[in-house]
Amino acid sequence: MTRRPPLVIVKNSPKPPTPWKLPAELPAYTPKEKVSPMVAAQRCLGERLQDRGEMGYYLDGQPANLTRIMRAANRVLKSHGHDQINSHPGWIVD
Repeated sequence: MTRRPPLVIVKNSPKPPTPWKLPAELPAYTPKEKVSPMVAAQRCLGERLQDRGEMGYYLDGQPANLTRIMRAANRVLKSHGHDQINSHPGWIVD
């Protein structure tokens, strides 16, 4: 049977210098979440947008295509002072 090596504790030893870290390595850093435009629209529109499976998406009770949904989401974003979803130029509202 072999013995473990003795444990030596040195008090008041100087700390080694901490290396410089990138912002992504810091615990307080949280990267900006990147979501698809449709997920962003669902978050903006909430109950106004319904996914009815094979029947498609409904906005305010009416069938809606992607452009109509994204323009509605951009209207909400613009009214709250946020940047619009600009993946397609047809989605931008004035």
